Formats: sequence, C-alpha cells, structure tokens
Amino acid sequence: MITRRRIVVSVALAFAAAIMFYSFSQVRPENTPVIYKNSAVVGVSPAEGATSVLRQSSVSVTLASGYQLDQQKTNGMSISVAGSTTGIPEDQIQYIAAENQYTYQPESGSTFSELPLGRVCVVLAIDRTANPNLGDTSFSWCFPTQ
Repeated sequence: MITRRRIVVSVALAFAAAIMFYSFSQVRPENTPVIYKNSAVVGVSPAEGATSVLRQSSVSVTLASGYQLDQQKTNGMSISVAGSTTGIPEDQIQYIAAENQYTYQPESGSTFSELPLGRVCVVLAIDRTANPNLGDTSFSWCFPTQ
C-alpha cells in the first residue's frame, strides 16, 4: 500500500541520487595535457598559469622534433619584465638533445642571479630545422615570481 511516508522517502532518495549524479558530473581531471597553440612547443616550465614561482627557479622549454632555439640570428631565449627584454646567451642555456629541451638556470655570474620579481615573461625565437623554408616562429609565456 502506498503511504505518505513511502512517497516522502522515495522523493528524498530520488533527490539524493540526482544530487550525487550532478556532483560526479562536475568533477574534471586536473592532469589533462596542455595543448599549446604553437605546434613547436611540447612543454614549458614553470607551467603556464603557475600562481607563484620562486625566483631561483629554472626556466625551460621542450620543443617538438624538427625545431630548435634560434641562436644564430637572435637570442633564442629572452626574459622580459615590465617591457624590458634581456636575451640569454647561448652558453648559459643547457641543452638536452634527447628531449630537445632548453633550460636556463639563474645563478651567480650569469645574466640573472635570480629571476626578477613580479610578472616574468619568457620569449622564445624558434627555428624550423625540418623545413626551414616555412620560416621561423616565436612563443612566449608568463608567470609571477615571489
């Protein structure tokens, strides 16, 4: 027999199930891979959208196969703060060929002893090695330092 109590319990259970379904549908995985608009770039560090980066942190970029930093015509990697851009000399950038990764570590005696305070942007000049007729490309990303 259908009683008022059974109706109330059924409605409450249906409401709880709907709330549970809704809450599970709102969960998004946080480790989805970043897709860059420039196909030459595979990854950067510090990550784009980082909330705060230590000033002693290194800056690195991993490029896709067939690309390299353009050190011949320009500084391949530059650090820009408040409109002032400083190029990083090639001999201060570590290169790991197996990963096509370029890293700059601020330290005493290099261009920067530590990254500047505030909003720091890294500007890259990228050269195509696979098909140089297509021309060069550039990429930049920014992060705050503390």
